[in-house]
Amino acid sequence: MADKSNGLNKGEKTRILLLNTAERLFGQNGVTATSLREVMKVADVNMAMVHYYFKNKEGLLDAILERRLVPINQARLNLLGQYALEAGGQPIGMDDIIKAYVEPFIRLRDNADEGGGDFLKLFAWLRMEPNFAYHQLMKKHLGVSLTAFQKELKRSLPDKTDEELNWKWAFLGGTVVMTITLMDQIDWFNDEGDMGGSADWIINNLVNYTSAGFQSYFIPEPTPQPSA
Repeated sequence: MADKSNGLNKGEKTRILLLNTAERLFGQNGVTATSLREVMKVADVNMAMVHYYFKNKEGLLDAILERRLVPINQARLNLLGQYALEAGGQPIGMDDIIKAYVEPFIRLRDNADEGGGDFLKLFAWLRMEPNFAYHQLMKKHLGVSLTAFQKELKRSLPDKTDEELNWKWAFLGGTVVMTITLMDQIDWFNDEGDMGGSADWIINNLVNYTSAGFQSYFIPEPTPQPSA
């Protein structure tokens, strides 16, 4: 993240340095594979400072998630409110629900100097981390906005069961994670380097693709038959 520490005291600068360093290293290697000692070494900060501000690695991750997800959640809710006003009391369109959810997140890609790209990589890693505590931290910070989106999903798709909506929301989440993981990687089909694509282009195509999925036919899980 770009240095915005002018005017801050030494302690506040140290805290920001630790957040930025940990976010970058966690994004590169994953949280589990990155030790606090490695973060301390790169940031040139001692354990006493880490313990003072964050207690432990979980506390450090919690602070990173709060710093990023609080403004993302607010941006999501603002967009959802905007689309609700435009809908004039009618259910919000599926495209707009998905766009409100993914746009603030994908736009972090445009904020490379602010560490946005580092956080996107970290978020993708967290979805694959084996540590359940890390998943609980994500749920803690995403829960407020998720409740609002679940409500609008049910209004927009009243014929869908909770089971179907839960699974399709999970499919949307998986698609978003794969998108942020691969959008700056190789072209899988042509092997010609960066797949490219602006944030606007990625958002529009991601919305079109996943919106069709929500409208698609859902095959319910078969009910187990009693044994003879």
